Amino acid sequence: MEYKIKTNITAEDYINFNSDYYKKNTAFQIFLAIILIFIAVNCGMNKFARGNLIRIIVSYFPLIFLLLVYFLYFKCFWPIILRQTYKSDRILQEETILTLSENNINESMDRGYFNYTTKDFNKVIFGKKMISIYISKKRAILIPRHCFTSKDDEREIEEFIKTNYAKKR
Repeated sequence: MEYKIKTNITAEDYINFNSDYYKKNTAFQIFLAIILIFIAVNCGMNKFARGNLIRIIVSYFPLIFLLLVYFLYFKCFWPIILRQTYKSDRILQEETILTLSENNINESMDRGYFNYTTKDFNKVIFGKKMISIYISKKRAILIPRHCFTSKDDEREIEEFIKTNYAKKR
């Protein structure tokens, strides 16, 4: 069985790809959880200390600051940085034709032709807006979900990718 998909990665697709990467990145999640637990414990300890209201408010400052920085960076600055990165990468902006078969993926565009075998695939992430087939730690073959002609095609190809490309752990 073989599937052909015409993809055209947009800046929003590139942002979604990076967002999916960090949502599924275990090290990033553990780091964020440790920081939040540390700050929450610190806030909780200071809350029970007898003292004035200002001391309690000051104890919550690190938590508020972290949430503010997190929001500003990931919701405001990070998309701007990713859009600039996308604009600077002309290869990423080219229309690509992917041919998916049981043992490989052929990627062709005006600049060249690439052939990836199943040995090249590290992992597959099925995001809400993107399917990412990783060929290295941060490099992936991107299939935006808006490239499918119908929901049935999307489900069929997703099952094909799960069966043939997702590594069994």
